[in-house]
Amino acid sequence: MSTLSHNPAPIAVFAFNRLGLLQQTLSALTRCKEFSASAVHVFSDGSRDNREGESGTVERLRYWVRHWAADHGATVHEAATNRGLRTSIVSGTSALLEQDYRVIVIEDDILVSPHFLTFMNEALDAYRERTDIVQVSGYFVPHNRRLPKIGLLRSPATWGWATWRRAWQHYRDDAAALLREVRSADTDSFNYQGSYAYLDELGRNADGTLDTWAVRWYASVFLRGGLTIYPARSLTRNLGFGEDGTNCGPGTMAPVYSRQRIDSKPVNADWNKVGAVETPSFAAALEEFYRWQQDKWTRPTWRERVKARLNKVLVSIDRE
Repeated sequence: MSTLSHNPAPIAVFAFNRLGLLQQTLSALTRCKEFSASAVHVFSDGSRDNREGESGTVERLRYWVRHWAADHGATVHEAATNRGLRTSIVSGTSALLEQDYRVIVIEDDILVSPHFLTFMNEALDAYRERTDIVQVSGYFVPHNRRLPKIGLLRSPATWGWATWRRAWQHYRDDAAALLREVRSADTDSFNYQGSYAYLDELGRNADGTLDTWAVRWYASVFLRGGLTIYPARSLTRNLGFGEDGTNCGPGTMAPVYSRQRIDSKPVNADWNKVGAVETPSFAAALEEFYRWQQDKWTRPTWRERVKARLNKVLVSIDRE
């Protein structure tokens, strides 16, 4: 049962050029009990100049969004130019947090549970004054462990999340400065004991070969000792592992993420049971998944193994 003492948090939905996925995202969102009372803002990024046909794709999406927004009392923000995902999310989140003390953020490829908004709003309410907790995540990695209903981790997740103005004000965009400071702090902890290459990702942002916001947010949080609250079972699923994904393209892990089960039950968490430090069982589950994922990434695929065997056969034939 919801224990909200005020109106639900405003919701920011970020869209670009994937109308089909956006329709699934918004359809799932409307099935949440709190949706009808929530102020929904759809941020539509502009098309890129060097992509043939993209302006038409974006305009078709906007045409549909305008009608959807009119039917659901939502507000649409249309960028005149292509801002890119990082700038869109950072600026849109910041803009809404100038109007309210908290915000829920969803990208156009995130499918949510009917209980997603309940969990997010209750957590935002419960931890409003807990300055060490800087984010609420609706997503958690797949696992087979028995975990408490909720737990804390030092890293934020960005597939359906929420934050407060008091926390987001510490977001830093200077990847090079963040990289220097993390290197001077604890890189092993930042990388979850070597199970995920977060430092490398931050480094690629610093040298300009990558342009993402999530690892900058993680570094900003990490350097201040911030924590994120998670559900034991994911309330969201990422549908965006396709050729047109900005940062999530097709690959070895795509089937794992895109088919991940969403918890169909309400969390019913006891918000007072969360301690003041990272929850060890949640950290162990995350590291275990990261190491399994790392193994999947480095292990040769079936096609690669067949190709290698064929090459060996051809080499042996040539030698005869």
